Amino acid sequence: MDAVIYLRCSTDKQTNSLAIQERMARSFCDKNGFNIIEIVSEVASGKDDGRSGFAHAVNRCLAEDMTLIATKIDRLARRISTVGRLIDSGVRLRIVSLGNQPVSKLVLAVFSA
Repeated sequence: MDAVIYLRCSTDKQTNSLAIQERMARSFCDKNGFNIIEIVSEVASGKDDGRSGFAHAVNRCLAEDMTLIATKIDRLARRISTVGRLIDSGVRLRIVSLGNQPVSKLVLAVFSA
């Protein structure tokens, strides 16, 4: 299973968290049989849905039938509606903190509550 790992922090002062996220995501991929094709990393607010790295990761996953992997839901976006639209777009999504299970709107709703 091919995958793109998406890493994000909000400010330049938090860039050390990108290395932590990468280690967690790589370990998850190794343990669950995901072949890492690309790692996309950016410093940007999760409130901004127009992030170029995020768009690239999503579009690549859709175009090449890959799974998008992030360490936590809030690394993808701060708005649940954004993640819901991502799920609706057909992107296969795995969140390290939730384990190796497909993220559906039901799973998203339960963990958002």
